[in-house]
Amino acid sequence: MKLLKQGFVFLVILAFGVVFHTACGGGDTGNGNNNNTTTDGGGDTNTNNNNTGTTDGGNGNSNTNTTPDDGGGNEPGPPITVTFNPADGSEIGIQDCVKVTFSRAPSPSRSRRKASMTREGATSPLAVEFKLTDAEGEICSFSLLRYGTSYKLELEVTDPDDNAKTYTASATFKTKAAPQATAPDTAMAVNLKLQGVRAPVALQTLLGSVSADQIPPILLTLHSRDDGAKGNLLFVGGLGKAPDGGKPHEGKDVVDTKTPVSLALEGDFDGPTFYVGPTNFILSIAGFNLQLEDLRITGTFTDDGKGIKEAILEGVIDPELIKQQFGLDACATLLRDDCFKNSEGKDRVRIVGTLEGISNPLDFSAFVTAPLYLQQGIDGAATKIDLYTTEDIKKEDVTLSWSTCSGSAKEDKPCDKGEGATITAATVEGEVAVDASNKKATFTPKAALTAGTWYQVEVTAKNAGGKEFKTSITFKTK
Repeated sequence: MKLLKQGFVFLVILAFGVVFHTACGGGDTGNGNNNNTTTDGGGDTNTNNNNTGTTDGGNGNSNTNTTPDDGGGNEPGPPITVTFNPADGSEIGIQDCVKVTFSRAPSPSRSRRKASMTREGATSPLAVEFKLTDAEGEICSFSLLRYGTSYKLELEVTDPDDNAKTYTASATFKTKAAPQATAPDTAMAVNLKLQGVRAPVALQTLLGSVSADQIPPILLTLHSRDDGAKGNLLFVGGLGKAPDGGKPHEGKDVVDTKTPVSLALEGDFDGPTFYVGPTNFILSIAGFNLQLEDLRITGTFTDDGKGIKEAILEGVIDPELIKQQFGLDACATLLRDDCFKNSEGKDRVRIVGTLEGISNPLDFSAFVTAPLYLQQGIDGAATKIDLYTTEDIKKEDVTLSWSTCSGSAKEDKPCDKGEGATITAATVEGEVAVDASNKKATFTPKAALTAGTWYQVEVTAKNAGGKEFKTSITFKTK
């Protein structure tokens, strides 16, 4: 969440200036390296000089790389064979990459190479990074692999100077069993700060000169988990901001309540490793609204189970949103080497970042996780407001104040008076229920909400000591 929050804003802002044009403007770098991304599933392939991706879908698509054309006309070479390291049938770690070596460079002029990695029993490939030189490469899954699981890696290379002959190779690997580990502590509260960017390359370049302390964190609490060494879990969190007079990652970070993007992340854990998502939500970043699709976070807990060592965030964005809000065709300019087609043939960009966990026992905080912030198309007859807190609450300590918004000049800023919005107090009767955890409250209206209406709900929760936390949610009924 957080990596996208500030990092992508930097990318969009700088895209309008000379800095980005120099950093990303030229296609091939001249060093013979190609960074390719293959994503879950399928759809159409998108071929660029440097970086190519495919998207989630599941209809058999795979990564394609085309090396620069130097004119062709080469004599066909001997058949191409592929060597895997580790070898076919080997055991690998959940973060290990697989190296591939071609017996000869397959047509440096115009070769096409494809790669996919599929988990046993899955119908679509994982999102993987395929780094290539002329005769060798390295294939790495962005997210952590699952323990004790078989994965099949498949390669194709088509040599246009050899009558477009296609050579195939595959290998199967099994990941190591999960090590013994302390189960995560349900009292865990951490922040995840940006450590690095793996994709897109353009964002890598930009954030190389940005201090991680300038980027607010993701604030997470572990709401619940199954007993034992493995099972299901639920993280609840939101985006942080710099505390007044200070910077993030020092002491207790503060929840962003101005644009309160919050999320309940369902997943599971196996020993020291967790897997959450996929899910979708909308980020509101300094007036720029960005829908993040297929969000996944995988990572490892600390040895004592009280924190998170490291994590990997992976998600997909629609570059059309950049064009709509900024008039910038990102796939034709700053992100042209990072765009790919999804299964519906639409442009998408995958963003991947590495995160570092820092212990952060939050002050009493609350997160509205449903509806999502700025979500539209909500069923007014079945609307419920879900609220999670970091400490125990009682139903009488949760109050909601309702308003409707209309007249805004911008649909993505429906309750902004500066855009001409009129905010009118509304009465919505309903009941609050608190579940057995004493940290989740649900408000259920007694009657259906008005159709086609933007609602803004101010939510106040109090802990046992009477300390209040205020947050809000904005959504539109269908």
